[in-house]
Amino acid sequence: MTEQESYASVWDAICDSPGEATVMRLKSELLMTLQLHVKNCLVKQEEAAFLGITRPRLAELLQGKIDLFTFEQLAHLAVAAGLDVEIQIKPRLPEGH
Repeated sequence: MTEQESYASVWDAICDSPGEATVMRLKSELLMTLQLHVKNCLVKQEEAAFLGITRPRLAELLQGKIDLFTFEQLAHLAVAAGLDVEIQIKPRLPEGH
């Protein structure tokens, strides 16, 4: 039996590169925040215009179809929803620390 690898996130496990995993982590955070915001605001799909998207597009967002959205599209939707988006950049610690 081989020793199992451990990953910081599911994206680290399934993505081909650390950069791709970082983008996917950011996209998933934006997507989940948007889903929660829309659900908390009790926005009906008929009211999707406040985000500047169609009802089918809102349905894709609420269904978590992350592959159908770019990072940039999700950032624009977050701003349209009245959310502030920030990215924190910091030096990476060497492995084992």
